Amino acid sequence: MSTHQPDTLRASIAHPRSRRPRAASDDWRTSLLLFITLVVVAAGLHVILTGTVWLVQLGFVSLLVFGAAAVARLLTTYRWVPPLVAAAATLAALTAAFAPSTAFLAVIPTGDSFALFSKILDQAGVSINEQTLPAQADLGVTFVLCIGVASVAIAADIIAIPLGAPALAGIPLLVMLGAPAWIDPGSSDPITFILAILAYLLLLRVGSRRGQAQLSIGLGAAIVALTIVLTVVLPSPNGTSLAGNGLGNGVNPVLTLGNDLRQGSDRTVLSYKTSAATGEYLRLVSVSDFSGTNWQPDAENTARKNTVDKIGAPPGLTKAIARVPDITTVTVGTLSSSLLPLPYPASKVTGLKGTWLWSSPGLSVTSTDQNTAGQKYTITDAVANPTPDQLLAAGTTVPAGLGRYLQVPAGLPAIVTTTAKQVVGTAPTNYQKALLLQSFFHDGDFTYSETAPVDQGYDGTGGQVIAKFLQVKAGYCIHFAAAMAVMARTLGIPARISVGFLPGQEVSATRSDATFDVSTHDLHAWPELYFAGIGWTRFEPTVSRGVAPAYADPNDPAVPPVSATDNSLPAKGAGPSAPAVAPTAVPTRHAVASGGAGSVSGGSSSWIWVALVVLVIALLALTPGILRSAQRSRRIRRLASARSPALLGWREVLQTSADVGNPIEDTLTPREAAVALGVDVRPSLERMLAALERERFAKDPRAYPGAADDTRDLVSALFATTKPRTRVAAVLFPRSLWERITRRPAAP
Repeated sequence: MSTHQPDTLRASIAHPRSRRPRAASDDWRTSLLLFITLVVVAAGLHVILTGTVWLVQLGFVSLLVFGAAAVARLLTTYRWVPPLVAAAATLAALTAAFAPSTAFLAVIPTGDSFALFSKILDQAGVSINEQTLPAQADLGVTFVLCIGVASVAIAADIIAIPLGAPALAGIPLLVMLGAPAWIDPGSSDPITFILAILAYLLLLRVGSRRGQAQLSIGLGAAIVALTIVLTVVLPSPNGTSLAGNGLGNGVNPVLTLGNDLRQGSDRTVLSYKTSAATGEYLRLVSVSDFSGTNWQPDAENTARKNTVDKIGAPPGLTKAIARVPDITTVTVGTLSSSLLPLPYPASKVTGLKGTWLWSSPGLSVTSTDQNTAGQKYTITDAVANPTPDQLLAAGTTVPAGLGRYLQVPAGLPAIVTTTAKQVVGTAPTNYQKALLLQSFFHDGDFTYSETAPVDQGYDGTGGQVIAKFLQVKAGYCIHFAAAMAVMARTLGIPARISVGFLPGQEVSATRSDATFDVSTHDLHAWPELYFAGIGWTRFEPTVSRGVAPAYADPNDPAVPPVSATDNSLPAKGAGPSAPAVAPTAVPTRHAVASGGAGSVSGGSSSWIWVALVVLVIALLALTPGILRSAQRSRRIRRLASARSPALLGWREVLQTSADVGNPIEDTLTPREAAVALGVDVRPSLERMLAALERERFAKDPRAYPGAADDTRDLVSALFATTKPRTRVAAVLFPRSLWERITRRPAAP
């Protein structure tokens, strides 16, 4: 018997015939390196996105694409199948994460699922248009990122493995790597860039076919150089109108207001002509959702019938309250936002381009197909002008249906509630309490600062931020507004925040009207408190910014003087009032910011992402066992049909022996290997060895009709000789398959 026989047999086992020119181990290594490279590239987006949850989600999507494609390649040799499997798996995951309630079995999308996807994409467009950098990865942005990363992953996988060109696979990866520098020049992270390039070069070294490594690395180096050049040469999508100051991407109502205010230059973004006696606050959106992490825009309802030729009536405002009619014409310059700047409350808007709709209950006006840049429109409004007596008459009454405007998080620091109670003392009405809260911020201890919150680490609007602000007593408008609003809520006064613009600078005036210019530094936030019979009423707690309305101006003789111990001012004309509604504590939850144009249901919950990650990991862990079991069944079927030689059965026996922890050395002859198997199935083993020898040496080998039965007997005997724990490991994590995947290919 030839001494080369065992090597020949083992070589056949280690390198089975395949229509693919590349070894399976090469494909798995390439998939793994593609995954690592894409995750590193995605991590580079941290310079334009806040938080880290989005990176975990993008990593999961990448793992799903490359894992699904790699598993599909083990089951089929058709090149078009793995990309389709990866795309289908990605669609199922996105459906489960973003639209489970609309899908069949939560993962199979329906027509309603795609309709919801369309709404989420619309929300993403609004959010991207409005947010400044670094932006928040809200629902819409996360959805777009997942689709983008999945597309890049599928494209890179097709180019690198079926087409065998890993160098070209770097094109979508490196373009994605250069995206931060293109969106915001100078924002790239050099460490991420270096790590991504190293991962890419390793991909070229491992993924290229033999003899092509040097060519691939040369081509890859050229692509890297081209990417670096393009990120420097290509212009920013912000254009030149307001590049570098954040407003070119629009206005994020709350989260990046500080970044907008801290811009280096002060530029005019719009002007307006008004017939009012004074300039007007121009409101973009109201913000009422306070979860404890940050204040969020209202989840408002926008219907197609809500056209701006007739805007709904302001909530709570009765005919008893005087309203000052006004006509305002706004000309927008470089401001790009889907939120329309308006006095509150407006009743009609004309002259707008595109579709603009008002939403309830906040009466914000938004568009999904246009933005404010270059718009000129006329507003008919009638600003409410309640008297102090009317505000006093509201007493402490809180109408039903305002519970969400009283919510405070369960973990709100005690200093907020304690300070609010100390400030208002025994003031008998909500109006007097509001005046005391406003005066508290103007008493000389608080200062206006756009940098102190950043320098001392309390920038934002959450409960902990408000507590720190009350201690440091320095901040800008959003801190004053958020603090007064949440303090009012702890006292049983419905409150929200409005974001928009101060009246601006008067540039000309006539007898009938005046013209004002509004700049980037006029961005502002202020609290609005609700009073029965009057509705939402503006106050101005921010030091050195804005103007308090007449009913809240302590210098106005009609405004009653109040102090924390003043209980001598009963509500004039007030009848019996309902008791104040106690603030409702709600658990702190992860809030998803909408762009202000309405929210979309069916968002991605944290538990869904966790479940998907666990499911994918479990499936990937079980995949080797499933593939190994399918391989064994397929071999035995072929042996039973007499279509395959005895060598196929012998290969299965040797692999099973390796699976149960008894690998057979390559140097052994088949009969020596039979002894090393350690099983006493002599008839089956003798018949298989005899068949192997006839196939190897006989000129006319006879058929081996019992090959399938003998193979099953030997496999069963091998499993029977092991402990139960070893058998389970052999089934779930077959050693022979892992060795096949991880074995280095033999040198040519």
